[in-house]
Amino acid sequence: MSESVNPASPSSVRRFLASRGIRPSRRLGQNFLTDRGVAGRIVSASGVQPGESCLEIGGGLGMLTDALAAAGARVTAVEVDARLAEALSERMAGRANVRIVHGDFLKLDLCDLLSSIHQPVRLVANIPYSITTPIIERLLEHRTAISGIALLVQKEVAERVSASPGSRQYGSLSVFCQMFTEARVAFPVPRHLFYPEPEVESVLLLMTPRETGLAPEIENAALGLARAAFTQRRKRLVNPLSDLLGLPKEKVEDALRRAGIDPARRAEELSVIDFVRLAELLLPQASVLD
Repeated sequence: MSESVNPASPSSVRRFLASRGIRPSRRLGQNFLTDRGVAGRIVSASGVQPGESCLEIGGGLGMLTDALAAAGARVTAVEVDARLAEALSERMAGRANVRIVHGDFLKLDLCDLLSSIHQPVRLVANIPYSITTPIIERLLEHRTAISGIALLVQKEVAERVSASPGSRQYGSLSVFCQMFTEARVAFPVPRHLFYPEPEVESVLLLMTPRETGLAPEIENAALGLARAAFTQRRKRLVNPLSDLLGLPKEKVEDALRRAGIDPARRAEELSVIDFVRLAELLLPQASVLD
């Protein structure tokens, strides 16, 4: 394996990137983790076991790839930057438990990718913060093939994902993630442990996918209601839901009462279960939720 770069040495990282003509891209979220201790903690917190399949989004310079491979995982690392994908392939040459895939995770055929990996798959990644939400949404669309998710993300996003009803951070992303996962923040990762340093605080977010036991149409309806309700989060629920459903406010108020929800409440006060109850009552009445 070529040691052209030591991902744990910022000076080595700088020299390597310069030699390849690479300037870290903010658009691609290229803030490389440079601490082996933290990489080890991430792998440990993820719960990955020897022989388990692991998917990494954004292999970068290979810090997490190294740690996952050392833990005995069978690693598939996706990297969008062709230059980094080539360099990572060179570094991982000879490691039978590592495969590098050059491509954009959001554009790859995820069904094909997952089917090429022994399932269930564990997700461990330092992802571009600007596309955290679409990455999470895509992963949860395929949650039956995923045993666990460990993502380095912006602190504020993790707080939104794990927020409780009634808090300022609670919103439609909270409802979506908590419907399909158990989510928690594991630990913070200081800015100085990345190169270049990001402008935001980072944390490790852990998510364990789960099945709801609900019909897909109820799941979709509940999420649709949550998205509509949070467009006017400071107003009474009746108005945004009436607008979304095209139903008289009286019918919406009646459904809220039957669901055990005070019509005067606001979106941020409703739990996932509240949105599900409401969806079950309103779905037969509103074609927009079909």
